Amino acid sequence: VLALVLRVFYMLARVLRPLASLTSTVLALVLPSRIARRIIPRAEHFSLHPNAGFEGFYTRIQTEEKGTLALIFCWVTNAKKNPNLVHVSYTPPADHGIHSGTRPYLGHFKKEIFPSAMIQESRPSPDDVVSFTLRAPEIGYYKVEPESQKYNVTFRHPDEPERVMNVQVSIQDRHPWGGRAHPLQDPEGPFVHMDTWLPLHWHVFSLGSRAHYKITRDGQNVLQGEGFAHLEKNWGSSFPEGWIWSQAFSSDNTVQLALAGGEIMGLRAYLIGYRAPGVSWSFRPFTTLCIGGWSMGMAETHDRDEGMLDLHVFGWRRKLVLHMKVPKDSYMHLACPLAAGHEPDYAVESFHASISLEAYTRPGPWGSWRLVRTHTFENAALEFGGKYAHEQKTKEA
Repeated sequence: VLALVLRVFYMLARVLRPLASLTSTVLALVLPSRIARRIIPRAEHFSLHPNAGFEGFYTRIQTEEKGTLALIFCWVTNAKKNPNLVHVSYTPPADHGIHSGTRPYLGHFKKEIFPSAMIQESRPSPDDVVSFTLRAPEIGYYKVEPESQKYNVTFRHPDEPERVMNVQVSIQDRHPWGGRAHPLQDPEGPFVHMDTWLPLHWHVFSLGSRAHYKITRDGQNVLQGEGFAHLEKNWGSSFPEGWIWSQAFSSDNTVQLALAGGEIMGLRAYLIGYRAPGVSWSFRPFTTLCIGGWSMGMAETHDRDEGMLDLHVFGWRRKLVLHMKVPKDSYMHLACPLAAGHEPDYAVESFHASISLEAYTRPGPWGSWRLVRTHTFENAALEFGGKYAHEQKTKEA
């Protein structure tokens, strides 16, 4: 009898969970945000999702010399090939020139390790963030706590296997997507509640934290300093068929840009965040949704071979115009999580992107646009994934 009762509860949970997810999404769409936050339970989605088909944590650190240190801890549940991934890479700035100085020169390197296990240790916390640690045996760990995040990874240099590299990172001073007043807000807005309906989710934990980093080679310090860190994650069933991702800091970390978009469930859409002093703009569907080549508020042109993305998004009162360009020879190939496991070379990413941003406002839907802000980012990130990493120019409405 007990077994029968438990099975009934299990079946009800499977039926009611999607219904509850859909109801929460509808309420979040129609209710004022201040009311919706009181009614609908919210979660810190940077925490672990035990039921996800895959889960991946990505950190990009812009170093003092404007290079990029990138780290990824990711796993695909029940995958038979390459189920776990630890990625560590360093890319010097585009204008690094000829090295001079007393410290050993650190050129570009990329190390992708597929460990046999990814141990997840979760701990309760009195804060909204659930503390956890991800451990890759004999490689290192990624530790997340409410006030700090830390990496410690040891590996052999990919081009000089006789040399042992160690990367240590300590991150503080989180800048949440929704600001310090709303630390649980995320790029998806109301659609984050559709966890059982959407195959992929994107969450930005911090748009511009402070990061202390140290890289050693055979115990000798080769790079050390303080920079800015962007922290995010994906989770779901698998990466989409094709996608574009970009991220940028201003030189003083007062302006940040982050976006992700692509094809999912036969639709095209973008999630975009632009932050500057006195500015907190976010764009998401329905504004950025494209169906059959038609969109109410988005136009894009992208070309992986030419290293370019032009993106225009607008709503009732705000418009963002982005022009991105990367050198053709600056791409780094990345392994990505698919249902069967991590697929090598499934995306290309450059940390030498130049981005021009124009922000416009208007008094109403029939008013004229007025340019209010412009920004230029150098040594920014631009990624093409899936079929976008292998096809030529694509233009959408």
